[in-house]
Amino acid sequence: MYGASYELTLPIFIILFTLICVFIIRKHHRDYHSHFSKQVLIHMVFAFYVLVMIKLVFLPIHMPGKSYNPADWQHISFLQMIPFATITQMLSNGNWFIQILGNIGVCLPVSFFLYYYSGKLKLMTHLIFGIFLSMMFELCQFAINMITNYPNRVVDIDDVLLNVSGVMLGYLAIIMIKRLYTINVISNK
Repeated sequence: MYGASYELTLPIFIILFTLICVFIIRKHHRDYHSHFSKQVLIHMVFAFYVLVMIKLVFLPIHMPGKSYNPADWQHISFLQMIPFATITQMLSNGNWFIQILGNIGVCLPVSFFLYYYSGKLKLMTHLIFGIFLSMMFELCQFAINMITNYPNRVVDIDDVLLNVSGVMLGYLAIIMIKRLYTINVISNK
């Protein structure tokens, strides 16, 4: 049924990550005349996270083979626009762990990186960015389905809700960490 399939395999992942890390280290060395710092480590963790996100959200991409008839699938069956339908289905059939916790967990680190790179810890900034990022995931998945004329991913409103929930949980975690740090600093004085 597949004509071709595009995947981010482990060897390709390692090569890409290594090249990105070399670039990060060289740029840091050029700008600061040192090879390694906390900043370099955070950039490397961010690069790793982005590659994992690409793998989880977009790949594999399957291209249909010659025997594939596009009329065999309906585009609308790979659009799920009823809020909480997938969540309810996953909870009822017991297959909720990967779908629900996975969609929340995959976006949990977004708030940490957003706070690190922007320096902003405002609820609306994190909420709007979470909505934008999640909508971009789903729009890209839809575009991949349309371009390949093959149902690679289900475009699901529940994914948006769960991804945004993950970003907001990350935001709450940052708030709690900052409060605990402030309490520890004050109590140590």
